[in-house]
Formats: sequence, structure tokens, C-alpha cells
Amino acid sequence: MTRRIRLELEIVHSGPLLDEVLPALEAAVETGDGGPLVEAARRALPRLQGRKPPGPVHMPDVFAWKLAVGRLEALIATSPEPPATEAAYEEVAWALLRAARAAEPVTVGEDWDLLRVLVDPARRKGRGIGALSATLAGAALVGSGPLVSRGGFALVREDSYATGWNDPERVARIARSLGRLDEKRLERLARAVPPEVARGVWPSSPSPLVKRLPRALRALEKVRAAYDSAAREQAGVFVELRLV
Repeated sequence: MTRRIRLELEIVHSGPLLDEVLPALEAAVETGDGGPLVEAARRALPRLQGRKPPGPVHMPDVFAWKLAVGRLEALIATSPEPPATEAAYEEVAWALLRAARAAEPVTVGEDWDLLRVLVDPARRKGRGIGALSATLAGAALVGSGPLVSRGGFALVREDSYATGWNDPERVARIARSLGRLDEKRLERLARAVPPEVARGVWPSSPSPLVKRLPRALRALEKVRAAYDSAAREQAGVFVELRLV
């Protein structure tokens, strides 16, 4: 079965991620020292516990929150041991990412590449869907670079097709750029996309790009809302193209 690629935008405080989480994960993976990771979990757990999502326990986001809390509690309980498996590392990393949230995440869905081909000249020239963008609006969809520690440790998981990062300063510029996009401009760009490029837009569709414009506009509204929220919070945005 062919897997789909969905765009997810995590709006997060950059300080905990860059100063605590990434270095701690790097130390645990590279040297087996779980102490910094346990300390990062201790600091993150109250923040995570205080952001319980509304709804019954069987709701997906509530269930995911409970798993994240449980993973950090388990890590603290087994201090100073680091996670024992790669899957456990992923669960800890994403629990810590969730704990760093400044606002609710935004799932754009599958129309991110349709929007990107309209706002990013590099994509219109045939660059791959995971490549970095040539414009601020395009960077909203794939990031301006990876989220890595000073030692080069990147935040990524098995289901990640690609990940990227926009720091708070970049986020503010992206939000302003997205605010200048409107339906007329996107329609003009859609009509200018070469047919051979349009056929390569993911997910593929026999419909002309201009006929798919309403879907691109809905995707734009979601992305714009995410970056407006991040700009208000002076937060960064972690971008994940996720295989689902």
C-alpha cells in the first residue's frame, strides 16, 4: 500500500529544544549518558502535564498526550538509564517536543506540495519535494534548514520523510510573506506552471492546477494560521513531512 505524506507544523519554544532537548538526546545516543536526558524530562514533565488536551481518553490527541506523559515518567523512573531502543528514543524525543509547544500544532494534510509549487520557484523548476525552498513562503512548508544540535544531531523519526526548522526570527518574516499571498496571485501562478511540472505535483491528479486552486487556498489558510500563531508567541516552527 502506498503511504501518504502529510505536513505537520509544531509551534514550539526554541529555548528548551535547542538548549536542553537536542544536546541531551545527542549525549544519550552518542555516549550512552542518560543523565542530561532525564533532567530534560524532569523539567519538561510539568509543562506537558499542564497541557492536557480536552476530550475523552479515547480521543487520538488525548491518548497521544497520555503516552507522552507516560514515556517521560518511565524515563525518570529508570534514571539514569537512557532509553533502551530506537523506538523508545523516538517516543522520548517527541514527548519532549510536545512539552515545548507554545501553541497547538497544525496539520496541513496532503495539499502542501500543491501549495508549494505555487509559491516556490525552485519547486516549479523541478526540485524534489524534500528540498529546501528558495522563498520565505516555501520555507513555511519545508523549513529553512534542519533542527540540529551544535554537534549535528538532528530531530527526526522513522516516519519522517523530511524535517525542517524555522527559528522565531524567520517565522516572523514568513508570516508577513504569507500574508501577502491572495487568491488572484495564486491563480496567476497556477496558470504559469509548466504542464510537466504540474504532473509531478504530489499527490498526483489529472486535474489542471487551476482546478485544484481551492485546495491550495485551504492549505494556505492553515499554514498562515500556524505562522501567525507562532509569530505572536515568538516561537519557532518545526516542520515535518510525515509518512502516514
